Amino acid sequence: MNLHRRLFAFALDCFVDAFGLRRANRLACHLAERISPVYDVKRDGQSYSFYCPNRLTQWRVETFFTKEPETIEWIDTFQRGEILFDVGANIGLYSLYAARKGVFVVAFEPESQNYALLNRNVYLNGLSDAVVCLNVALSDRNCLDYLYLPEFLPGSALNNLGTALDWRKRPFKPKFKQGAISHTLDSFLMSYSNHFPNHIKIDVDGLEAKVIRGARETLRDKRLKSLSVELNDGLPEDRETIESIRSSGMTLLHKKHADMFEGGEFGAVYNYCFVR
Repeated sequence: MNLHRRLFAFALDCFVDAFGLRRANRLACHLAERISPVYDVKRDGQSYSFYCPNRLTQWRVETFFTKEPETIEWIDTFQRGEILFDVGANIGLYSLYAARKGVFVVAFEPESQNYALLNRNVYLNGLSDAVVCLNVALSDRNCLDYLYLPEFLPGSALNNLGTALDWRKRPFKPKFKQGAISHTLDSFLMSYSNHFPNHIKIDVDGLEAKVIRGARETLRDKRLKSLSVELNDGLPEDRETIESIRSSGMTLLHKKHADMFEGGEFGAVYNYCFVR
Protein backbone atom coordinates (compact mmCIF):
# COMPACT_ATOMS: atom_id res chain seq x y z
CA MET A 1 0.00 0.00 0.00
CA ASN A 2 1.50 3.37 -1.02
CA LEU A 3 1.70 6.43 1.23
CA HIS A 4 -1.41 8.14 -0.15
CA ARG A 5 -3.51 5.02 0.40
CA ARG A 6 -2.19 4.58 3.93
CA LEU A 7 -2.99 8.20 4.77
CA PHE A 8 -6.47 7.89 3.28
CA ALA A 9 -7.10 4.65 5.20
CA PHE A 10 -5.89 6.31 8.43
CA ALA A 11 -8.15 9.35 7.92
CA LEU A 12 -11.11 7.11 7.14
CA ASP A 13 -10.50 5.01 10.26
CA CYS A 14 -10.36 8.21 12.35
CA PHE A 15 -13.69 9.37 10.91
CA VAL A 16 -15.34 5.99 11.50
CA ASP A 17 -14.06 5.78 15.08
CA ALA A 18 -14.96 9.41 15.89
CA PHE A 19 -18.61 8.81 15.04
CA GLY A 20 -18.76 5.28 16.43
CA LEU A 21 -19.60 3.81 13.03
CA ARG A 22 -18.25 0.35 13.82
CA ARG A 23 -21.31 -0.26 16.00
CA ALA A 24 -24.96 -0.42 14.95
CA ASN A 25 -26.00 3.04 16.15
CA ARG A 26 -28.59 5.18 14.39
CA LEU A 27 -26.07 7.15 12.32
CA ALA A 28 -24.23 4.02 11.20
CA CYS A 29 -27.46 2.31 10.15
CA HIS A 30 -28.71 5.38 8.27
CA LEU A 31 -25.40 5.66 6.43
CA ALA A 32 -25.40 1.94 5.59
CA GLU A 33 -28.89 2.29 4.11
CA ARG A 34 -27.93 5.26 1.96
CA ILE A 35 -24.47 4.25 0.76
CA SER A 36 -24.97 2.12 -2.34
CA PRO A 37 -21.70 1.92 -4.28
CA VAL A 38 -22.68 0.78 -7.78
CA TYR A 39 -20.05 0.51 -10.51
CA ASP A 40 -21.32 1.02 -14.08
CA VAL A 41 -19.41 -0.25 -17.11
CA LYS A 42 -20.19 -0.27 -20.83
CA ARG A 43 -19.16 -2.44 -23.76
CA ASP A 44 -20.47 -2.54 -27.32
CA GLY A 45 -23.39 -0.30 -26.43
CA GLN A 46 -24.47 -2.43 -23.46
CA SER A 47 -24.32 -1.16 -19.88
CA TYR A 48 -23.75 -3.27 -16.77
CA SER A 49 -24.19 -2.30 -13.11
CA PHE A 50 -22.53 -4.04 -10.18
CA TYR A 51 -22.89 -3.44 -6.45
CA CYS A 52 -19.40 -3.07 -4.97
CA PRO A 53 -19.34 -3.18 -1.14
CA ASN A 54 -15.53 -3.39 -1.00
CA ARG A 55 -12.36 -2.86 -3.02
CA LEU A 56 -12.17 -6.51 -4.07
CA THR A 57 -15.52 -6.38 -5.84
CA GLN A 58 -14.55 -3.03 -7.36
CA TRP A 59 -11.38 -4.62 -8.74
CA ARG A 60 -13.38 -7.48 -10.21
CA VAL A 61 -15.57 -5.03 -12.11
CA GLU A 62 -12.61 -2.87 -13.16
CA THR A 63 -10.96 -5.95 -14.72
CA PHE A 64 -14.23 -7.30 -16.18
CA PHE A 65 -12.94 -7.29 -19.77
CA THR A 66 -9.19 -7.67 -19.17
CA LYS A 67 -8.77 -10.44 -16.57
CA GLU A 68 -10.24 -13.18 -18.78
CA PRO A 69 -10.55 -11.81 -22.34
CA GLU A 70 -10.72 -15.40 -23.60
CA THR A 71 -13.95 -15.93 -21.64
CA ILE A 72 -15.49 -12.81 -23.21
CA GLU A 73 -14.41 -14.03 -26.68
CA TRP A 74 -15.97 -17.43 -25.99
CA ILE A 75 -19.30 -15.99 -24.83
CA ASP A 76 -19.35 -13.79 -27.95
CA THR A 77 -19.73 -16.98 -30.03
CA PHE A 78 -23.02 -17.95 -28.34
CA GLN A 79 -26.36 -17.65 -30.13
CA ARG A 80 -29.47 -15.99 -28.75
CA GLY A 81 -31.71 -18.45 -26.94
CA GLU A 82 -28.90 -20.83 -26.00
CA ILE A 83 -28.32 -21.91 -22.39
CA LEU A 84 -25.17 -21.35 -20.32
CA PHE A 85 -24.39 -23.05 -17.00
CA ASP A 86 -22.01 -20.74 -15.11
CA VAL A 87 -20.45 -22.96 -12.43
CA GLY A 88 -18.69 -20.78 -9.87
CA ALA A 89 -20.40 -17.56 -10.90
CA ASN A 90 -18.96 -15.42 -8.08
CA ILE A 91 -20.62 -11.95 -8.36
CA GLY A 92 -22.01 -12.66 -11.83
CA LEU A 93 -19.77 -10.84 -14.32
CA TYR A 94 -19.94 -13.45 -17.07
CA SER A 95 -23.51 -14.50 -16.28
CA LEU A 96 -24.69 -10.95 -16.89
CA TYR A 97 -22.54 -10.54 -19.99
CA ALA A 98 -24.07 -13.67 -21.51
CA ALA A 99 -27.59 -12.69 -20.47
CA ARG A 100 -27.24 -9.30 -22.17
CA LYS A 101 -26.56 -11.23 -25.39
CA GLY A 102 -29.87 -13.08 -25.15
CA VAL A 103 -28.46 -16.24 -23.54
CA PHE A 104 -30.38 -17.92 -20.70
CA VAL A 105 -28.05 -18.49 -17.73
CA VAL A 106 -28.17 -20.86 -14.78
CA ALA A 107 -25.59 -19.48 -12.33
CA PHE A 108 -24.25 -21.76 -9.58
CA GLU A 109 -22.63 -20.01 -6.60
CA PRO A 110 -22.45 -21.81 -3.23
CA GLU A 111 -20.68 -19.08 -1.20
CA SER A 112 -23.33 -17.11 0.70
CA GLN A 113 -22.01 -13.56 0.33
CA ASN A 114 -21.20 -13.97 -3.35
CA TYR A 115 -24.62 -15.53 -3.90
CA ALA A 116 -26.28 -12.48 -2.35
CA LEU A 117 -24.19 -10.16 -4.55
CA LEU A 118 -24.92 -12.28 -7.61
CA ASN A 119 -28.67 -11.88 -7.05
CA ARG A 120 -28.32 -8.18 -6.32
CA ASN A 121 -26.44 -7.65 -9.57
CA VAL A 122 -29.07 -9.57 -11.52
CA TYR A 123 -31.66 -7.29 -9.89
CA LEU A 124 -29.70 -4.10 -10.68
CA ASN A 125 -29.53 -5.08 -14.35
CA GLY A 126 -33.17 -6.14 -14.64
CA LEU A 127 -32.23 -9.65 -15.77
CA SER A 128 -34.21 -11.89 -13.42
CA ASP A 129 -35.98 -13.49 -16.41
CA ALA A 130 -32.63 -14.32 -18.03
CA VAL A 131 -30.49 -15.48 -15.08
CA VAL A 132 -31.48 -18.12 -12.52
CA CYS A 133 -29.14 -18.08 -9.49
CA LEU A 134 -28.72 -21.24 -7.44
CA ASN A 135 -26.98 -21.48 -4.06
CA VAL A 136 -25.67 -24.94 -4.97
CA ALA A 137 -22.21 -26.49 -5.33
CA LEU A 138 -21.42 -28.91 -8.14
CA SER A 139 -18.98 -31.72 -7.41
CA ASP A 140 -18.57 -35.49 -7.83
CA ARG A 141 -21.15 -36.49 -5.21
CA ASN A 142 -24.58 -35.62 -3.84
CA CYS A 143 -24.27 -34.65 -0.20
CA LEU A 144 -24.43 -32.05 2.54
CA ASP A 145 -20.94 -30.68 3.01
CA TYR A 146 -18.87 -27.73 4.18
CA LEU A 147 -17.47 -24.94 2.04
CA TYR A 148 -14.12 -23.85 3.54
CA LEU A 149 -13.49 -20.11 3.17
CA PRO A 150 -9.95 -18.65 3.41
CA GLU A 151 -11.56 -15.19 3.69
CA PHE A 152 -15.05 -14.20 4.87
CA LEU A 153 -15.40 -11.41 2.36
CA PRO A 154 -17.83 -10.48 -0.45
CA GLY A 155 -16.25 -11.13 -3.83
CA SER A 156 -13.69 -13.57 -2.44
CA ALA A 157 -12.69 -16.79 -4.17
CA LEU A 158 -10.35 -19.78 -3.64
CA ASN A 159 -12.88 -21.56 -1.42
CA ASN A 160 -12.92 -25.36 -1.28
CA LEU A 161 -15.71 -27.88 -0.86
CA GLY A 162 -15.25 -30.80 1.51
CA THR A 163 -11.62 -30.18 2.51
CA ALA A 164 -9.56 -27.20 3.66
CA LEU A 165 -7.11 -27.43 0.75
CA ASP A 166 -6.25 -24.49 -1.49
CA TRP A 167 -6.18 -24.49 -5.32
CA ARG A 168 -2.69 -26.04 -5.19
CA LYS A 169 -3.92 -28.81 -2.86
CA ARG A 170 -2.11 -27.33 0.14
CA PRO A 171 -3.85 -27.20 3.56
CA PHE A 172 -5.04 -23.84 4.87
CA LYS A 173 -6.79 -22.63 8.02
CA PRO A 174 -10.29 -21.49 7.02
CA LYS A 175 -11.78 -18.29 8.37
CA PHE A 176 -15.23 -19.88 8.18
CA LYS A 177 -16.94 -23.21 7.46
CA GLN A 178 -20.19 -22.69 5.58
CA GLY A 179 -22.74 -25.43 5.04
CA ALA A 180 -23.36 -26.30 1.40
CA ILE A 181 -25.48 -28.62 -0.73
CA SER A 182 -23.50 -30.49 -3.38
CA HIS A 183 -24.83 -32.21 -6.50
CA THR A 184 -23.20 -33.89 -9.44
CA LEU A 185 -24.15 -32.15 -12.67
CA ASP A 186 -25.47 -35.45 -14.03
CA SER A 187 -27.82 -35.97 -11.07
CA PHE A 188 -28.86 -32.32 -11.10
CA LEU A 189 -29.94 -32.59 -14.73
CA MET A 190 -31.76 -35.85 -14.06
CA SER A 191 -33.86 -34.03 -11.45
CA TYR A 192 -34.18 -30.70 -13.29
CA SER A 193 -34.12 -31.54 -16.98
CA ASN A 194 -36.03 -28.52 -18.36
CA HIS A 195 -32.83 -26.51 -18.97
CA PHE A 196 -30.00 -28.48 -20.57
CA PRO A 197 -26.84 -26.42 -21.19
CA ASN A 198 -25.46 -25.70 -24.65
CA HIS A 199 -22.39 -24.21 -22.99
CA ILE A 200 -20.77 -24.76 -19.58
CA LYS A 201 -18.25 -22.52 -17.81
CA ILE A 202 -16.43 -24.05 -14.81
CA ASP A 203 -14.25 -21.86 -12.59
CA VAL A 204 -14.18 -23.30 -9.09
CA ASP A 205 -10.56 -22.77 -7.99
CA GLY A 206 -9.22 -26.31 -7.89
CA LEU A 207 -12.47 -28.30 -7.79
CA GLU A 208 -12.80 -28.54 -11.58
CA ALA A 209 -11.73 -32.20 -11.71
CA LYS A 210 -14.50 -33.15 -9.27
CA VAL A 211 -17.11 -31.24 -11.27
CA ILE A 212 -16.01 -33.02 -14.47
CA ARG A 213 -16.14 -36.44 -12.75
CA GLY A 214 -19.73 -35.71 -11.81
CA ALA A 215 -20.65 -34.63 -15.35
CA ARG A 216 -19.63 -37.62 -17.51
CA GLU A 217 -23.08 -38.16 -19.05
CA THR A 218 -23.63 -34.44 -19.54
CA LEU A 219 -20.34 -34.09 -21.43
CA ARG A 220 -21.31 -36.90 -23.81
CA ASP A 221 -24.65 -35.31 -24.66
CA LYS A 222 -24.56 -33.76 -28.15
CA ARG A 223 -26.71 -30.84 -27.00
CA LEU A 224 -23.60 -29.57 -25.22
CA LYS A 225 -21.66 -27.50 -27.77
CA SER A 226 -18.77 -26.09 -25.76
CA LEU A 227 -17.04 -26.11 -22.39
CA SER A 228 -14.71 -23.58 -20.79
CA VAL A 229 -12.92 -24.92 -17.73
CA GLU A 230 -10.09 -23.45 -15.65
CA LEU A 231 -7.31 -26.03 -15.20
CA ASN A 232 -3.87 -26.00 -13.60
CA ASP A 233 -1.14 -27.50 -15.80
CA GLY A 234 0.88 -28.15 -12.65
CA LEU A 235 -1.63 -30.62 -11.19
CA PRO A 236 -1.66 -34.26 -12.43
CA GLU A 237 -5.38 -34.45 -11.58
CA ASP A 238 -6.13 -31.56 -13.92
CA ARG A 239 -4.02 -33.06 -16.72
CA GLU A 240 -6.05 -36.27 -16.39
CA THR A 241 -9.21 -34.17 -16.55
CA ILE A 242 -8.23 -32.95 -20.03
CA GLU A 243 -8.14 -36.54 -21.29
CA SER A 244 -11.46 -37.30 -19.59
CA ILE A 245 -13.10 -34.40 -21.42
CA ARG A 246 -11.59 -35.48 -24.74
CA SER A 247 -12.90 -39.02 -24.24
CA SER A 248 -16.43 -37.60 -24.04
CA GLY A 249 -16.19 -36.53 -27.69
CA MET A 250 -15.06 -32.95 -27.22
CA THR A 251 -12.03 -31.35 -28.90
CA LEU A 252 -9.63 -28.85 -27.36
CA LEU A 253 -9.98 -25.58 -29.27
CA HIS A 254 -7.42 -23.62 -27.26
CA LYS A 255 -6.04 -22.86 -23.81
CA LYS A 256 -5.47 -19.25 -22.86
CA HIS A 257 -4.94 -16.82 -20.04
CA ALA A 258 -4.33 -13.08 -19.92
CA ASP A 259 -0.78 -11.72 -20.13
CA MET A 260 -1.16 -10.43 -16.57
CA PHE A 261 -0.78 -14.02 -15.29
CA GLU A 262 2.46 -14.85 -17.13
CA GLY A 263 5.29 -15.63 -14.73
CA GLY A 264 3.11 -15.12 -11.66
CA GLU A 265 1.46 -17.30 -9.04
CA PHE A 266 -1.25 -18.37 -11.48
CA GLY A 267 1.06 -18.75 -14.48
CA ALA A 268 0.21 -22.45 -14.93
CA VAL A 269 -3.56 -21.87 -14.76
CA TYR A 270 -5.43 -21.57 -18.07
CA ASN A 271 -8.96 -21.47 -19.36
CA TYR A 272 -9.29 -24.54 -21.57
CA CYS A 273 -11.97 -24.25 -24.25
CA PHE A 274 -13.42 -27.47 -25.68
CA VAL A 275 -15.95 -27.76 -28.52
CA ARG A 276 -17.97 -30.59 -29.99
